[in-house]
Amino acid sequence: MDPLFFRDTEKTRAFGYRRRPNGSMPIEVHEEIGTHIKSVMAHSFLRPGVYQRLDRVRGELDDWLQREDEGRTLDNDRFFAVHFHGAPESTYSRTTTGALRVEGLSRLERVEQLLQQHYPDCEPLRAMLGRLGSAKKSLRCWGATGKVPA
Repeated sequence: MDPLFFRDTEKTRAFGYRRRPNGSMPIEVHEEIGTHIKSVMAHSFLRPGVYQRLDRVRGELDDWLQREDEGRTLDNDRFFAVHFHGAPESTYSRTTTGALRVEGLSRLERVEQLLQQHYPDCEPLRAMLGRLGSAKKSLRCWGATGKVPA
């Protein structure tokens, strides 16, 4: 077996040199997750520890959704709106408020809950949850008057 390629397992599905959970989420759940991630990203544009991790998470979720909808039941407009289009306008602030931080943490906790509810426990899911945990940690450390590192 080529070490760059994975095989399907009971809990994962391979696609090229990556894996995703063996399962699928309803499109409505993907849309809810996308709304939460886009909202947090809009408020943390200048906080790389949050923004970059969430950007990677949404890219992976977009890949997973694409594989889950291989029959192309979604029209392109709806598909692209799930994780990328329709995001709130980004705020370019080097500080955040306590309220936005609490809201962001709540949104990311909801994302974690939904992912765990709809996908089996497996390495790709655990890696994604780890990135979400790191994003939450960065968000927690971003004080109301704290500056984004240069």
